[in-house]
Amino acid sequence: DDPELAIDVLNAFFSECPQMTAALEHALHQQQSAAAAAAAHSLKGAAANAGAAQLRVTAAQIERLAAAGRLQDAAAMLGLMSAQIEELFRVGPRVFDVEPVQAGGSA
Repeated sequence: DDPELAIDVLNAFFSECPQMTAALEHALHQQQSAAAAAAAHSLKGAAANAGAAQLRVTAAQIERLAAAGRLQDAAAMLGLMSAQIEELFRVGPRVFDVEPVQAGGSA
């Protein structure tokens, strides 16, 4: 119910998502199960906070696969994850009918 808080959460998601995604991809490519599971867990939480339900589910699946050592299966889901993130970046700014809060606290 707080549009400014919602915008802050979305802005945080959009600014942190590329780094979280890169960390996940790097861990999977390096065959690091624990790091991949941790990165997917972080992405899952960020997606949940941002209301990105489909991405949250995908990140949860990647997290489970990585934790189980099924890194090839987890890596196979990166395309779906990327498509979901691209869609969020495409439509995200139109989610709310409010202008982003500018530095200094005014809209």
